[in-house]
Amino acid sequence: MSRFDLVAAASFLSAVALGCNDTTTKQPTTPAVAPTAVESGNEEASKIAKAMDKLPEADRQAAETQATCPVTGELLGSMGKPIKLIVGDKQLFLCCAGCEKKATEKFDEYYAQVTESTKPQQ
Repeated sequence: MSRFDLVAAASFLSAVALGCNDTTTKQPTTPAVAPTAVESGNEEASKIAKAMDKLPEADRQAAETQATCPVTGELLGSMGKPIKLIVGDKQLFLCCAGCEKKATEKFDEYYAQVTESTKPQQ
């Protein structure tokens, strides 16, 4: 394993450990649709766009519409490829695997939150 691989693995594990230990639910403070790298022109948006591009097209569109993790409020893609959680015929996207347990335990609550926030404005 190269030094780069070790650094990348340590960075990923740190992001998961630090980004998802928050025990409170944050309300998303971002727009209903995540900005593209071109729109915002910054490095973080470029990183997010690359992570979102790893999803199949239909999942990518759904994740971009959802925009944030319902557990942490983090932008989807900010911690790598979003995690797709399916319960029955409903799905949610999460920022990382560290959110799966809490999202599974409170799936209906998070699903309602996401569907309410992604409704078209009238």
